Amino acid sequence: QAAQSAQELVLDEHVLAILGPIGEIEGRAAVVSAARFGVPHVVLSSNPSVSEGVSTALRVRLSAEEKVKALARYAVTELGVQKAAVLVPKQEARKRQMAAFWDEFTRLGGEIRAVEFYEPKQRNFESTIGTLLGNSEPGEGTVDFDALFIPDDALQVRRVVPTLKYFGMRMKTHPKLKTSKRSPAVQLLGVEAWNSAAVIDGEGLTDNAVFVDTFFHDPDDRPVDRFVRAFFARHRRKPNAFRAEVYDIVRLLVAAMQGQEGMDHSTREALMRALLATKHHRGVTGHITLLDDFAA
Repeated sequence: QAAQSAQELVLDEHVLAILGPIGEIEGRAAVVSAARFGVPHVVLSSNPSVSEGVSTALRVRLSAEEKVKALARYAVTELGVQKAAVLVPKQEARKRQMAAFWDEFTRLGGEIRAVEFYEPKQRNFESTIGTLLGNSEPGEGTVDFDALFIPDDALQVRRVVPTLKYFGMRMKTHPKLKTSKRSPAVQLLGVEAWNSAAVIDGEGLTDNAVFVDTFFHDPDDRPVDRFVRAFFARHRRKPNAFRAEVYDIVRLLVAAMQGQEGMDHSTREALMRALLATKHHRGVTGHITLLDDFAA
C-alpha cells in the first residue's frame, strides 16, 4: 500500500517531493516505488537500510547505533577516555548499541576492559557489579577503566549507580574531578533513554554523565524554546525528539523549495540539488548538513 500510495502521489498528484512514511517496511517500499520516477524522497525512518542504494532518498534521522558511535568518538576525542567497561541488559536493541559503541571506541584506539550482561527486569545488581569488578566484597576489586557505558533506561541506571558506589567505585561527577590509578574517577556514559529527570540521583552520582540524544528543551536557546512553547500551546503537551526532527525536516524542505518554479522533472532535479547543498541548517535539533548517503 505504501508503494502504491507513493506512485499515486507522483503520477496523479505530480508532487515535487515525498516525506515519509515512518515504518521501516513501508518506508523501503515507498522509497523503491518513488525512486523509479526520480522524486526527492525524505524518509522518516532512522534505519539506514530504508534509503540504502537510492540516490534520491535522503535519511535525516540518525539511528540509535549512529548516536552511540558519536558518543564513543566524543569519549575518546573530547574526554580522553582510553579504557571503558560496559554494563548491558540482555536485549537485542541494547546489544546492538553495545556493539556499535565497542566498534567505534576500539577503532579510535580505545580498549574495552570488561563487559557484563544482566536481565532486563533485574533489580539487584550486587552480583553483576561484583563480577564486572572481579570481586565479591565492596572495595576489593580493581577499577581499571576510565568510563562505564550503560545502554539502558533512566530508572535502571538509578538502580545501578548506588551499587557502583557500594562496591567502592567513584563516579566522575564533575568535569574537573581529579582521577588517578590509586583513586580512579569513572565517567558514566549513556544513551538517549537517559534523557529523563528519572536519571537524576539524589546523591548526585549521575552528575556529569554524558549521553547522546536528538533533542532536548534548552530554555536559553530561543529558537528551541519558541518551538516547544508553540507546540505546547497547540497540542497541550511537550514535543518529543521525533516531533522535533519532523519539524526540522519540514522546515528544511520548505527552505529548499524557495525559488523553485514549475512542476516538471527538472524542478525535482533542482530541488534535489538544493537539498544536497544544505550546509549547517540551524534546526531545533541542531545543525544539519545533508550528505549523499545520510544527514549529520
